[in-house]
Amino acid sequence: MIAVAVTLSMIPGCKDQKPAAGTADVLATKYAKRQISVYKDSTLKTWSSTLEKGEPVELLSEETFKNAKNQDINVSKVKLSDDTVAFIDSRFLAVKPVVFVDANVKVYNRNNINSGEYAVIPAGTLGFVIDEKADWVQVDIGEVGAKKVYSKWVKGGITDSAEIVADAVSLEKIRAILSETVKGDKEEALNLLRTLAQKSNAISEIAKADLSKIEGGENTGTADSGQNNPAEGE
Repeated sequence: MIAVAVTLSMIPGCKDQKPAAGTADVLATKYAKRQISVYKDSTLKTWSSTLEKGEPVELLSEETFKNAKNQDINVSKVKLSDDTVAFIDSRFLAVKPVVFVDANVKVYNRNNINSGEYAVIPAGTLGFVIDEKADWVQVDIGEVGAKKVYSKWVKGGITDSAEIVADAVSLEKIRAILSETVKGDKEEALNLLRTLAQKSNAISEIAKADLSKIEGGENTGTADSGQNNPAEGE
């Protein structure tokens, strides 16, 4: 596995913190499903910048081009919070991020409970909404345990609170550093875990449990939700 350096800065808020630019030509606000590059051109050849997981952008337009393998690639033209205009593979954008706040939430193959339970998602897991029907939402999560959870449906047990989403993103980074899945400052990560544990929300309870295991002399890696970055079809 290739190690990836992670910066432990808090991710910008999600639901209620949209880019400040004017919205006259904006189709919607979208969110990056993972840390992903954006490009200066619509053929995605010249790198422009990197979006952080959960970072919001303004969708300006969508188009399709054929790559070297003659495959159709859907591309979104977006505006970043600093007004930079760039292009991104549309697969990596979601309607909004959510966090599973209830314990052991079931996700289903379709938007009804008779369609078959696909997986059980632990509290604190970050997901990304790609569609909504009535009180059901379709989500991409990534790897959860032995399963890859993409385009599955859930009813309840989640929140799109900006604070909780930001804390869940931070907790995911902290766990990755403490478990040495990615490179990073372990002492800084541990201090941030203590900060999360002092808050009062669904993620703080999980952070407290992680901290208790570490400071109780158990495995120096934290409890891992088994979640990887979601990207459609991966």
